Amino acid sequence: MGKAPASQFYWNDWNRDLGDEPLEVEGAWIRICCKLWNDETKCSATNSFKKWKKILGVSRQKTIKILQILSKNIANISPNITEKIKNSDDISILCRRMERDENARKANNNKQKAWDDNNSKSKKPNASLTAKKQKPNHPSSSSSSYKKETPLTPLEKSETAKDILETPVQTVILLYNIYLAPLGNPKADPDQLAMMGSIRHIQDRWEENPDLPFWESFFQSLGAMPQLVGGGAGGWRAPLDWIVKAGNFQKIIRGDYAKGRARVDMGAVVEELCGAIGRIDTGNLKNLSEAAMTVARHETFRINRIGNMAMPEAKNEIWKVVKGIFGGKS
Repeated sequence: MGKAPASQFYWNDWNRDLGDEPLEVEGAWIRICCKLWNDETKCSATNSFKKWKKILGVSRQKTIKILQILSKNIANISPNITEKIKNSDDISILCRRMERDENARKANNNKQKAWDDNNSKSKKPNASLTAKKQKPNHPSSSSSSYKKETPLTPLEKSETAKDILETPVQTVILLYNIYLAPLGNPKADPDQLAMMGSIRHIQDRWEENPDLPFWESFFQSLGAMPQLVGGGAGGWRAPLDWIVKAGNFQKIIRGDYAKGRARVDMGAVVEELCGAIGRIDTGNLKNLSEAAMTVARHETFRINRIGNMAMPEAKNEIWKVVKGIFGGKS
């Protein structure tokens, strides 16, 4: 298994965990993480205290202080760092986030390899059946004794739905490769998705829709959307990293790419929304823009439903929702 050339950086987690620490602590942790990445484990390393001190390039007292701060809630460091530590004592440091990412990367690679192996094996019976069909003693085998076998999908093989559901990221990648890669869309590669930061997007979309039948139906439906499978300008085909971005995903769910779907102009909806709000006293809200955002985020607005209406019907629905939120009369 090749070593991935990059790892993800979680900005929010970094700010949360280290934002209040001195710069020397932040810098020390970055340097330590670089050393962990170069280790065979890609998430931990063991060196003598003297070597860690040399890596950080600071005094003994500062090394002790930095390691004590990091051991509180940033890293797993053993043994406990005290003033009595000797230069020859071995210190093990592990980054929990890097460990989780590395385990996920290995699991994704193993799952993908298992699927590729099973998929290639499932094609072998077809070849033998074809040869059998060509025997001269059985001219009618195609209509009587011979029945063509269809390759099984990964969900029908030894990997059960329960097994796959234990790794939702791999589930989404597999289903995309099953339904869209054969149509010419770029095959999804777990390592490449990790380098682009798309794994987090897949996890977010799964948390919104943690349901295997939903994802099967979702990717099947994409095959009927010409703009996403090469039928649009330039023959562009939607890759998985594009599909799972929040904005693009919502457009697909909303039906923006569905063939022949008649929708009201959402610009007209927004214009009508602002007009309706403008006729009502919105209290402490500063302007129409803020009021529009309030309405758009309200659970009763149902933007998907309104987007499917004819404009006269949509106007009535918008006005009803606005009055329900702010009160007042026209």
